[in-house]
Amino acid sequence: ADLIAIGKIALANPVIAAIVATQSVDVPGVGLLTNNNELLGTDGVNGIKTGTLAEAGACLLFSAVIGVDGLSPITVIVRSPGSTGRFAS
Repeated sequence: ADLIAIGKIALANPVIAAIVATQSVDVPGVGLLTNNNELLGTDGVNGIKTGTLAEAGACLLFSAVIGVDGLSPITVIVRSPGSTGRFAS
């Protein structure tokens, strides 16, 4: 529930929403940085956060614009055994 609340707060801020929806960015002096969310840009997925913790396994917090009304449900996947599993879930 807390992660969904954080996702809602993030998406309510237009700057943060644009950042988490960015697939890649070329940072001067650093190079190309790519978003690790393999679902980004597919089936309406517009970002939020991926991550892995020893206690929580591979995690994914994402939203997607769906339907004719442009609904954006926020979904959380935790304790997935690996990156492939979290995206498959």
